[in-house]
Amino acid sequence: GPYASLSHCWGRNYFLRLTTTTIETFKAGVPFADFPVTFQHTITTVRALGIRYLWIDCYCIIQGNDKVSQTDWAREVDKMRDVYSHSFINIGAATTDNPFGGLFRARELHRNRTRAWVVQETALSNRMLTFTDEGLMWQCNWTAATEDFPLQMSDSDDEMKKSDFTTLIERWYRTLDAYRRARLTFPEKDTFPAIDGIARLLSTRMRDRYQHGVFSRSLVEGLIWSAKAEYEPCHGINIPGIPSWHWASYEGGVDF
Repeated sequence: GPYASLSHCWGRNYFLRLTTTTIETFKAGVPFADFPVTFQHTITTVRALGIRYLWIDCYCIIQGNDKVSQTDWAREVDKMRDVYSHSFINIGAATTDNPFGGLFRARELHRNRTRAWVVQETALSNRMLTFTDEGLMWQCNWTAATEDFPLQMSDSDDEMKKSDFTTLIERWYRTLDAYRRARLTFPEKDTFPAIDGIARLLSTRMRDRYQHGVFSRSLVEGLIWSAKAEYEPCHGINIPGIPSWHWASYEGGVDF
């Protein structure tokens, strides 16, 4: 049946999540009050929309460093494109940098916008309802609106639906720039998985091979990049098998 998905910030503090040691607890059923407030509010929102199912990464992918968890993570991360593109609606928690702040209270910063995974989750979602400090924001394939401007219309961003190489590769580089300006909690592990969903979609549309952050027909352009001057220099990232001159080795905004 129809399901909703959630985009949220994990933060550094521990919260209940699916692991090899808690899986039996989840099978038996977890009381509503045991979920962090952001997840409680999301469940309430989804129920109000008449949707029965909700996909949250930390409850649908086994977390941890053991072999079972790593195998499950590797298998499920390949499905991110389908998870967000097939969800009826994606809920964005943009008022807090952890799962404890909730959706229905104001915060000073839109932390979710600085989370790198959100770049992909937003691009792949057909509908997205984001809770921000200023109120609700609605985005879909046809329009965008806020509580202050409920009739505000925007041109449909249909670039992802086009098939000409030039349009799609330009979209890819703009997406990469936004992605590198965001932050990953575990960049060494997540740099490529957090963008692979979009890359796979574009690879199919362009009929081009994608490998480790670059497309074959745009190989030279994909490796000629520079750090954005307006951003404070960031430290390099040590990703096994990736050279220092690759864009993925730099954490910050980039120009191609």
